[in-house]
Amino acid sequence: MQAEGDIVLTYDPNWRELWTLRFEDPLSDAETFRLADNQVIEIGNRADSLDEIEGQYMGLLKFTPAGWKQVREHLDSFDQEERDRMDMTRLLQGLIQSGTRIMATPIQDRWFEVDSEEDLRRYEERHDPGAPF
Repeated sequence: MQAEGDIVLTYDPNWRELWTLRFEDPLSDAETFRLADNQVIEIGNRADSLDEIEGQYMGLLKFTPAGWKQVREHLDSFDQEERDRMDMTRLLQGLIQSGTRIMATPIQDRWFEVDSEEDLRRYEERHDPGAPF
């Protein structure tokens, strides 16, 4: 990933089309994702409106050694049980709240989140599975 920053995540700026395929109401599943100058300022909270969703986190992250050190230091402030229950967006939001700078880079290529066989079936119906991405 050719993006500047010690912690950088990818996101889908065209998320709504994908979530509309998967859910009758995209707000039933989509989480907040807000940016300011390519810096993530909020992620992973329950969204009350589509305005709170500028994209969807794709699960791909880049860490420099300095960025990984910030993550380790943040995680060290929790006991093992709390770390075991923590998901990635909760970790990222906690880092943001502690002042850690997390940058974002948009991915414009086709991308699909597949959480179920139903998701896969919907995508295959809509897109040729043999077509190159």
